[in-house]
Amino acid sequence: MVEDIDIKPFIWVNGDKSCSIICNLDDDVFEEGGYGLEEFAEDFMEDEMPELEGIVKFDSESSMFCAYSENPKMLKRFALALKPKYEALIISTRISELGCECCFSNKSLYGNIKSISLGKSFLLKGFENSITRDIYDEIKSGKVVSEENIRCPRITFQSKLFTPFKEGSGDYSRFNNKADKELIQATFGRKDPEFLIIGEATSSPNIYFVCLSDKNIVNPRVYNTDYEFYFGKISENGNLIDFFKKFVSDQEYTQATRKLK
Repeated sequence: MVEDIDIKPFIWVNGDKSCSIICNLDDDVFEEGGYGLEEFAEDFMEDEMPELEGIVKFDSESSMFCAYSENPKMLKRFALALKPKYEALIISTRISELGCECCFSNKSLYGNIKSISLGKSFLLKGFENSITRDIYDEIKSGKVVSEENIRCPRITFQSKLFTPFKEGSGDYSRFNNKADKELIQATFGRKDPEFLIIGEATSSPNIYFVCLSDKNIVNPRVYNTDYEFYFGKISENGNLIDFFKKFVSDQEYTQATRKLK
């Protein structure tokens, strides 16, 4: 048994004689489900942690990945190493589904985010509830309506550094006196965090951002704020994987509009 560790999306399970990490697959990263992730994990172990072969074993099913070991410390090592690799794969797969690319080979959160290339704005999930009557009627009649013709709710990905607490920066002179420093300290555990704004939406919440001191440099927590309360009110909004799942891909747009007909 080991202390609590953050290995999401994996789940730690203590057994009588061994411990396991499991993951219920609800994404499309692997067509083979749990067996596909097992193959990925085996390749990772062979390439980067060969000393664990025979110590960490696998027993996956079609919809669930499972790795287990009688040595909890070695399984913990493996889980903590596999987690960012799998998260990077999920994100890169999602970016590919959106018709773009990224390269999470950097050793910093800033570098990873900067590697993402998204060249257009995207509709947000649930857009069907906000379309105008004339657009709805066109879709209902069977007319092909281009995704670009639906103005909101949309989001544009960006990677803009925001440094309101860094003396000498343009953000410092414009926002330092306006920022709620007590809120910043309580939310991020420090008085002088640096942020990367990663999304600007046409609907509330308008601004999505990450904190560059987040220890998870692959799948950091994502926060949001609004134009009206710019960094005066902050909410946590899942992680980077959740953030990109809000975007509507071309295939998802086609499926959603088909249901409206």
